[in-house]
Formats: sequence, C-alpha cells, structure tokens
Amino acid sequence: MLEPAVNGSRRRLARITLAAAAALAVAVVAIASCSSDQSSSSSTTGLTQIQSPATVTGITGAGNVPDAGALQRTLLEPGAYNCTDTGVWQPYAEIDLTLVVGEPAGGSSCTGDVLDMPVGSCSATPCAEVPADWRIDTMPGVPAAALMMVVAPVSASTSEFVCVVDLVPQPKQTLLGTTTIQQACPTGASSNSIDIPYVPPDTSDIPYVPPPVSVDIPAG
Repeated sequence: MLEPAVNGSRRRLARITLAAAAALAVAVVAIASCSSDQSSSSSTTGLTQIQSPATVTGITGAGNVPDAGALQRTLLEPGAYNCTDTGVWQPYAEIDLTLVVGEPAGGSSCTGDVLDMPVGSCSATPCAEVPADWRIDTMPGVPAAALMMVVAPVSASTSEFVCVVDLVPQPKQTLLGTTTIQQACPTGASSNSIDIPYVPPDTSDIPYVPPPVSVDIPAG
C-alpha cells in the first residue's frame, strides 16, 4: 500500500526538480542577456567618445583666416581733409589696415602715402567716406591680409594704385585704370625685403687678374 504513495512522491519531486532547473536556466539566460546589453552599451559609449572631434584633435577653430568681409567706405572721423591734415580710412573692420586720404589742391596730387580724394569732396563740405568707385582687388588664392590692392580712380583713364603687402601700404602708383593686381603688384614682396643680386666674394684680399695673352705659361 505504501509503494503507490512513494511513487507519487517521487514523481512530484521529479517535477519540482525539473521546474527548478527550468527556472534556473531562465535566470541564467536573463543574467547573460543583461551583461551583454551592458557590455554593448559600454562599447558604444566608448566609441562615441573616441570619435568626438574634441577628443581626437583637441583643436577648436584651427586654421581660421580672418575674412575681409564687406568693404566699408566711411572714414574713422569726418573732416575737411587735405594733403597735410589727412583723414583715416579702414576698409575692413576685421583687418587691421588703415589708409590715409586727403584732398589735393586743384591740378596737383598728394604725396605717395596719401590717397587723393576728388577735388571739392572735402573742402566744400566735410567728407565722411571715400568715393563709391574706389575698390580693393585681391589675388586668387592669396589671403587679403597678405596681399591686396587699393584702386582709386582719379580720371576717366587713370587710377591711383596702392599695393598692401602684409597689411603694409606701399607707395601709391598712378597707372591706367585697367591695370591688374598682377601688373601693379607683381612680386608681392614684403616692404622690408629687397632683392639684391648675389655677388660671390673674392677668395683673397687681392682680386684675381688673368695673365696677359702673350705670357708663356710653363707646362706642368
């Protein structure tokens, strides 16, 4: 009579064991899945940090060159300017370049460092800006801060040209209005550099003088 009861107890124990084993397996799978998700999340976060430009380069705004921006024609201060009492013109707010302007007497011109304002533009009434036909040319591929050229027309066919090299204005030139920057500023050399032909030094204090043609030179 006890054997059926024992067998029933064994069957219940076996079912309980199987259920416990199944539950344990589910728990193991869940733990493994959670660990995998955390590992994937950590890897993704690390990759994002490595790809961040700030982390990789550590450079902010490198290589930026100031843009010339819009040409402004207003003088720093309005006034009745002439060749000696001159005004100041800053063409670009973003570039540290100033040019001197003044109105010459009729039939004359200011010195080489003063751009001529049209006759009557500053003497009749105080002038506040440069003429609308003044312009600034640049050379392709060359930053304006390195080389630019101011063009100020003075007649129907001629203009005053000022090459600005490394933000240093050069003496003005009066040329045909069609002159290009390549023609007016051919070298773009700095104002403090001069091309001097190289002359090799003498090998001694006494310069070498070749012998006369009629002198017999003994054979070696």
